[in-house]
Amino acid sequence: MFTLTNINIKQFSFILLQVLLFCSCNHPPRDVRMILNMAGENRPELEKVIDHFKESGNKEKLKAAYFLIGNMVDKYGMDGNEIRKYDQIFEILDSLKRNKILISSNSPYIQGKWDSLVTLLGTPSMDGVEIFPDYKYITADYLIENIDLSFKLRDESPWLKNISFGQFCEFVLPYRSGYEPLEPWRSKYYYKYKSVRDSINADSCLQFATSINTCIPRLTFVGMLKSYPFTIPFSKMEIVRHGACPHIVVFNASALRANGLPVSIDYAPLWGNRNAGHKWNVLLLENGKPYPFDRYWNIIRINYPYNIAKVYRETFARQNIKLPGIKQDVPEMLLNDHRIDVTQEYTKTFNIRIPLKYPFTPKKKYAVICTFNDTDWFFQDWGKIEKKQAYFKKIGSGIVYLAMYYDNGSLSPASDPFILTVEGNVSFLVPSRAETQKMQLIRKYPCFKSTQTYCNYMLDGNFQGANKADFRDSVMLFTITKSPEKIETATINNSSKFRYVRYRSPFKGTGDVAELEFYGGNKSSDTLKLGGKVIGFPEIPPTIGTPYQYVFDGNPETYFGRSRKGSSWAGLDFGTPKRITKIKYCPRSDTNFILVGDTYELCYWDNGEWVSMGTQVAKDQFLLYKNVPSVGLYILHNLSRGREERIFTYEDGKQVFW
Repeated sequence: MFTLTNINIKQFSFILLQVLLFCSCNHPPRDVRMILNMAGENRPELEKVIDHFKESGNKEKLKAAYFLIGNMVDKYGMDGNEIRKYDQIFEILDSLKRNKILISSNSPYIQGKWDSLVTLLGTPSMDGVEIFPDYKYITADYLIENIDLSFKLRDESPWLKNISFGQFCEFVLPYRSGYEPLEPWRSKYYYKYKSVRDSINADSCLQFATSINTCIPRLTFVGMLKSYPFTIPFSKMEIVRHGACPHIVVFNASALRANGLPVSIDYAPLWGNRNAGHKWNVLLLENGKPYPFDRYWNIIRINYPYNIAKVYRETFARQNIKLPGIKQDVPEMLLNDHRIDVTQEYTKTFNIRIPLKYPFTPKKKYAVICTFNDTDWFFQDWGKIEKKQAYFKKIGSGIVYLAMYYDNGSLSPASDPFILTVEGNVSFLVPSRAETQKMQLIRKYPCFKSTQTYCNYMLDGNFQGANKADFRDSVMLFTITKSPEKIETATINNSSKFRYVRYRSPFKGTGDVAELEFYGGNKSSDTLKLGGKVIGFPEIPPTIGTPYQYVFDGNPETYFGRSRKGSSWAGLDFGTPKRITKIKYCPRSDTNFILVGDTYELCYWDNGEWVSMGTQVAKDQFLLYKNVPSVGLYILHNLSRGREERIFTYEDGKQVFW
């Protein structure tokens, strides 16, 4: 018999450690025990998983089982008639795909079908959706297979050998990436692409990802599906191969994880200088550094042209984050402990203290920091209030912010707007009525790179006149040498008459022309708009794409564009020869330049609200406002149409959008 007196303290400590290790391996952690108690009739399935890996003697796999089960508290799949009644849209997409009909990201046909469905069935809503908690429905076989294959992939993939166990659990092991119904996606893609994996000779994780990417189904972005709020099941995504960003990243994470790649999902809830946000995938490289990519553009490192206020990485595990206990002071969507803040990986960040100029009753313990979105301010993060200042951490720079109070769904200004510069300085935007300025305004929304690309597609495009229908006798009238920014005008110095006229896009382009107008007639007139029969190439059914007829519909928001680069043109048959004196042309764009005839209103921010500088009907493609308070923050509304608007400052006689 041994007593404490006849063994030394070192021996006792060793024995105690072994006892604790034995207990920890044989008694599930508290979070796992909680899930077991919640599982009800499904408890035996979860216990079967635990017992299986205990008996196998593989402690890492047992820890992996504990990780997955212990984090099931908020994991579930969505299904039911409320979701499936919209399946017709996927049947349409599948039919088009099977018939090899290319679908543009903003196909009017798809949008029309979706609008009809919504009219018939109502807007998709989470109300009425059936929820299937994983801990009540997941099977032992499903979990065991997921864990076994994950570890098998780790053994087979050189780039997984040096990642930490924690990284393995977050980037490879999860059996779901969204709220899709549970399906055997890992086993399907593990075996389907095993021979492909074995044939790839890659020296790095990135090389392998690039190679396997050419084999796995590539998904196409369809803007209409941004209105579809549910996670699309893996098997359905395989068939339709279309989705919005939230659907695409879930499929990508699953498909790539099933092939031994450590992948997660990053997202910006809201860009700092653009309406809306975005989701994308991130690959964990061998050196531990993340490699963000959009797989439907290929596995190429992304560098978005938008300013970043916040970026988060989704996690399967609940993070040990201290969240505010006063929920009425902070929006619920900010109280997310299944994500980590990775903003500093994408942009320069700063911790800032903002004086709260405007008090609130009752007194608040927290404030939120907001950026502008669409037509109003929207919260990005929360911060604690101390000594009449709000403290915000890791905030992206080069952005205009506003500190606000959140109170049960409503936002109230707490500070004046301010610029957080790239140097980390805070510059408040307070209008000066004593110093006024004259403003010439040309846009209500910035021309981002994506829009500029469409405009650039008209570069080197040209206009021709002819008297033969096949343009064999064509004469060059004008060539576009400068990227158009709005509705542009070309003066034609050619006295000849032509029955046929056309705009011919450069071969490197895809059409991308919104409006054409030809002026002239039998006399040297540049005010008579000419009409005729619309002609063009190629023929694009309006049910599928955007046909050349759109360039003569009088609407700059529609356009002629083909899905692939190549020869394309649109023009008119006047019936009889006419002299051309002037041509107006408009590129495919966001139509956020000033439109003649539309009504606009300029406002500036002062003391917590927008103050109007009056309305104007545009007589030209610019607006002129006088006696505007300087050093302020401004916004221009188009009261006639559209919804895209951005705040701006006015510097050196130009609009600077934020």
